[in-house]
Amino acid sequence: MEIHKGVCPSFSAVIINYNCKEFLPKCIDSVINQEYKLYEIIVIDNFSSDGSIEFIKEKYQNLKIYIMDENIGFCKAANIGIRNSKGDYILLLNSDVILDKNFTKELVERINVLKENVGIISGKILRLNNENVIDSTGQFISKFLKPKERGYGEIDKNEFKEGFIFSSCGAVSLYKRKMLEDIKINDEYFDEDFFMFYEDFDLGWRANLYGWKSYFEPAAIAYHYRGGSNPINKDKFLSQKFQFVNKPLFIRKRILLNRYLVLLKNCSLGIFLLHLPYFLIYEFLFWIYIIIFDIKVGFYIINIFKLRKKILQKRKVIFSRKNIGDEVIRQWII
Repeated sequence: MEIHKGVCPSFSAVIINYNCKEFLPKCIDSVINQEYKLYEIIVIDNFSSDGSIEFIKEKYQNLKIYIMDENIGFCKAANIGIRNSKGDYILLLNSDVILDKNFTKELVERINVLKENVGIISGKILRLNNENVIDSTGQFISKFLKPKERGYGEIDKNEFKEGFIFSSCGAVSLYKRKMLEDIKINDEYFDEDFFMFYEDFDLGWRANLYGWKSYFEPAAIAYHYRGGSNPINKDKFLSQKFQFVNKPLFIRKRILLNRYLVLLKNCSLGIFLLHLPYFLIYEFLFWIYIIIFDIKVGFYIINIFKLRKKILQKRKVIFSRKNIGDEVIRQWII
């Protein structure tokens, strides 16, 4: 296997892997076989125990491989990959993502015509195990002040056209290095206090506050395997509205904590007060469930007090540098 420098020399791919050998070959091959070749492909492995490391070393000898000695989480792994990459653009993706062969070609063509201060570009992400179902067509803010993946779980009818969005799903996104360098805090692009989950939402919100924009290009198609063998549960309401319930304990803890960290860092008082009724309704119902059925997760909230000084310091940095008003953020709340 050989990687050639081609017509897309300013693109670096960074693949984050953790015990995902099942999908890893198709993921890497889909990146290698892009019509517009990438300058380099970097794999960050978070100490996998499923044979991923041995497989990568044996089959993909020309890749840049960084093997961690423990699971350091998505955020820190992504930061290591970004720091060790050379491209002007970083294509960051999970190892359970497969790219259409024209994915980078479509992104390059879009970049060439965009005149705006765009730092994040998203393609159309479909479900790997049901290609008629949307995983994400861009990230927005829900009225409950949570991340909302547009089109999530819906049948793809090509109704979402190219245009500006709030941010991009972290499963696969293209980031402009100039933006990443501009918005980093304490030399971190992704906030390592998040470990994993909501880190894409956090970075996108920060980018917006700094004046950067995100764009959706539906012609760039990727496929993402998102939990379970059936992307549309027979109980559609349960699967889409209460996904939290069936996730592992550690993941539920991070989702609980990181939701509040995002708001503490990025949400202005004006926007928070405007959506306070929706926020309180959601919190009331959510915490009833936590107290009755998932109290172990509830206790994890104590970590917000442990992290509050660090998070508030980051908020101070962000709001000292932000150059847009609340009206810019409000347009992305749906």
